[in-house]
Amino acid sequence: MQEAATQSEQPEGGELRAAISRSMVRIHSEHYGRGPRKAKTFINGNVIICVLEDGFTQVEKTLNTAGLHEHVRRTRHLFQSAVRESFTGAIEELTGRRVVAFISQAHAKPDVSIEVFLLEPQEGDTVLSDAELPDA
Repeated sequence: MQEAATQSEQPEGGELRAAISRSMVRIHSEHYGRGPRKAKTFINGNVIICVLEDGFTQVEKTLNTAGLHEHVRRTRHLFQSAVRESFTGAIEELTGRRVVAFISQAHAKPDVSIEVFLLEPQEGDTVLSDAELPDA
């Protein structure tokens, strides 16, 4: 895990959401050769969801037009697994919290992807706190 920023250096609220959105667009751009045209991040307790629109490459768009959505989805899933640390590391650096789960999914029509991060719960989290986790 990258060294997390100190509490005073970490963005909060809208600044944090915007920083996460910019980070996800940057990571997609670096790894796919182009980034999504729109991004919006939502944070609720220890759950972060980043919605990315218009992010498919020209090759992926061509495959989707040909009806090969599953191929694009599978390739994206494999790729996200391979570069998972880029995504989780960015979130950990921005939030100062450990990511315990990362889920990425792409949808062909409309061209939208989501990146979901579950952070290690801390006191005051209202979503998926330890008290709400099912017994193993």
